[in-house]
Amino acid sequence: MRFFRYSLFFALIFSITFFSYSLVFKSYIGNYANKNNHQATTESTSAIYTLSEYKGRVAVFYNNNSSPDEIYDSFLDSLPEDDAIALKEGITVFSKEELQQLLEDYTS
Repeated sequence: MRFFRYSLFFALIFSITFFSYSLVFKSYIGNYANKNNHQATTESTSAIYTLSEYKGRVAVFYNNNSSPDEIYDSFLDSLPEDDAIALKEGITVFSKEELQQLLEDYTS
């Protein structure tokens, strides 16, 4: 009978300890995952470039600068009307890859 009580007591202590460590570990992993997910989300949703019009040409503005960082020899007059309107309003770009794709579309 005494052995049964000790076994039950140690099993209870082991279960409580294991459960506590599991909660701490799960909380740590959850916080780590949320932190990394937040960083990735923030990076992908903050605008890096604005593709717009400057003196009738396609231009790239970096970080909302008032002057363009790059100006291309592609004139808005030579683009379809919808594209010219979009460029006059400014196209927000979130990655260098997206910028490259848009530049290929508008300058070739």
